[in-house]
Amino acid sequence: MSSRYEDVLERIDAFLTELDLLVRQAALQSIQLALTGEPAPESVTTPRPAPESGSPETPTKAATVTARRRSAAPFVSKQPSVARSTSSPGGRRAKEARGRKAAAGGAKRSAKQLGAVMASALKHIRRHPGSRMEQIAAGLGLPSKELVLPLRHLKSEGRLKTKGQKRATSYFAK
Repeated sequence: MSSRYEDVLERIDAFLTELDLLVRQAALQSIQLALTGEPAPESVTTPRPAPESGSPETPTKAATVTARRRSAAPFVSKQPSVARSTSSPGGRRAKEARGRKAAAGGAKRSAKQLGAVMASALKHIRRHPGSRMEQIAAGLGLPSKELVLPLRHLKSEGRLKTKGQKRATSYFAK
């Protein structure tokens, strides 16, 4: 019974070793493609066969798990926006990244900007009573998360009424 168990463990370990090699090769190829625009040449390396059971090269289960954790390949994102631009530091991608960072909460909006969004949102709600946040955002051409604060201010000032909860909240002008 234990020899079958050991055989299964050896086969699983050999499979994981081969799979690890294939994942690493795929990651290297995608990194090469992202950085240079041309695919990396196919690697001709093959995984070593698993050592026979009982040989001095056979690692213990704990050593195998530890080695696997140490050699884990880093995560590579497939999103093109994550890749860094190789052009100038002030290039288009750098400016887009700064814009996303500012929009994601990196910079506060001024009172004037907030007031302008509040006024346009209130105007839109008066023309389209009962609109939800997504509809208001689409009508104004803004991301819906940029409307959260202005609509909260309008409600606290008493200029808006709401009906419903969470995403089903409808807004009405008073």
